[in-house]
Amino acid sequence: MVNTTNAGRAYGVFKCSDPRPLPALVARFKEALENVKLAHEETGIPPQTEFSVFDIRSGMTHVLVVEGSDALVEKITVLVQNGANLMIQSVLPVASNAIAARDLGDTLNMLYGGTELFDAENEGREKRVMDVFYKDEKGAFISQLSVGLAELARSE
Repeated sequence: MVNTTNAGRAYGVFKCSDPRPLPALVARFKEALENVKLAHEETGIPPQTEFSVFDIRSGMTHVLVVEGSDALVEKITVLVQNGANLMIQSVLPVASNAIAARDLGDTLNMLYGGTELFDAENEGREKRVMDVFYKDEKGAFISQLSVGLAELARSE
């Protein structure tokens, strides 16, 4: 287990429409996440990263969010209302939350493009059903997707 006092932490919330029963689906996500870590030379995801997969529809969001932040729970609740059903928590030793969030976003993109776990259901939607959140230095929860879109807009 990672020492969480000096570890980056991020939360990926998303919709997965894979029809498998929840235990099989969570097991497949864990397998895919382990494969991403094992291929760290190709993926860039540190093998020390710890991933946990949760069904967030069970009402356990408050328990799962270690910081206990109502602001993060509100952001997650909006995604759940739009259909999100799973969350991956990422913990990376001796890293910032922003780095953990960047790596988790990259990991979700790899799973989206390289596994059967996602289909094109998130493309072209007006309402987002996927995001990665992390706590910044000021204690506010930031959307990694919003940060990436802002950086993209500045570069254009």
